[in-house]
Amino acid sequence: MAKPGTKPKPTALKVLEGNPGKRPLNENEPKPEPKAPVCPKWLDNYAHKVWERLAPVLKQMGLLSFRRIEQLGNFTHRRIDARG
Repeated sequence: MAKPGTKPKPTALKVLEGNPGKRPLNENEPKPEPKAPVCPKWLDNYAHKVWERLAPVLKQMGLLSFRRIEQLGNFTHRRIDARG
């Protein structure tokens, strides 16, 4: 059963916002692996090029992890649709 209410913000986001609620930050929050995932094999050549261009930037910003593979894959695949 889902819990009612707003989902908690990640600690990194609270830090970026300056911890506006001034509540203690969660030091035990799970952190994704720092290594960047490989490009999914189901992407075509153009989507693969988009992946190769964006993945290093997103990794450096701390926004790319193994939990985000499908989202980035879908984004790069949709870039093909937008291209026409």
